[in-house]
Amino acid sequence: MQSPDAHEKFLEITTAYDVLKDEEERANYDYMLDNPDEVYSHYYHYYRRRVAPKVDVRIVIAVTITVISVVQYIGWSHSYNAALSAALRMPHYRTRAKGIARERGLLDRKKKGVLKEDLKAEEEATLRSILEENIDVVGGYSKPQVWDVLWFTIVFSPYWGVMYGIWKAKWVWRYRVKGQDYSEEDREYITRKRLKLSENHWKAMPEEKRSELLERELWVEANFNQYKTEQEDEMKTKLASSGKYKMYRRYMKNNKNRMTFED
Repeated sequence: MQSPDAHEKFLEITTAYDVLKDEEERANYDYMLDNPDEVYSHYYHYYRRRVAPKVDVRIVIAVTITVISVVQYIGWSHSYNAALSAALRMPHYRTRAKGIARERGLLDRKKKGVLKEDLKAEEEATLRSILEENIDVVGGYSKPQVWDVLWFTIVFSPYWGVMYGIWKAKWVWRYRVKGQDYSEEDREYITRKRLKLSENHWKAMPEEKRSELLERELWVEANFNQYKTEQEDEMKTKLASSGKYKMYRRYMKNNKNRMTFED
C-alpha cells in the first residue's frame, strides 16, 4: 500500500534534483544557506527565474529588427507604387509611355476573343512597366532597396563607419591641408548641407532650382549668409502682405494685456 506522504516526498525530491542540476539555481541555493537573513531577496530571485520567459533576448532583438525591416520595405514599396500610379495619370508621362509602347508593338486593341476590360488592364500594366523603366523616381518615393532597411544598416554600419573615416581624412587632406578648390560633387554636397537638405530631398528638387542654387556658390559662407538674409527678408515681406498675419498682429496688439488660461 502506497504511503500517503509518498507523493509529497516525490515532489520534494524532484524539486531538489531540479535545483541541484542547474548551476545557477544551485548557486542561488548555496547563497541562501550562507545568507539566511536576506529572505525577501531570495524570494525575488526565485520567482523572477520561475516567472521570467525562457526566451533568448538575442532572438527577441533579431525578430524585432526583422519586423521593422519588413515594415520599412512594405511602406517604401507602397510609396513607390503610389508615385508610379500618380505619374501614370499625368498626360505628359502617359503619352510618352504610349509612344514607347506603340514603337515596341505592345499595344494591340484588336485582339480577338479578349474582353474590353482585359485589354484595358493589359494596357495599363504595359504602360506602368514602361514608365517604371524610364522614369527616375527620387526622394521619399524612390524605388525601395533591400540594403536600405534596418537589418542591412546595422550589419554594414562598421563598413560604412570605416568608409566615412576614409572620406573625412581625404576631405581634410585636400581642402584643409593642401587648400584645393572644391570639386563639383563636393560643392553640391556643401550646398545641400548648408541648406539642411537630405540627399533625397535635394535630388527631388527641379534641376533648374538646383542649378540656381549652385550658381550662387552657396558653399562659400559669405554667399550663403547673404542668401539666408534674402530668404528671411522675402519671408517677412510675404508675412507682411498676408491677410491672416495682419489679423494675427492686430489680435496680439489688442489683447497683449489680456490674461488667458495659457498664462
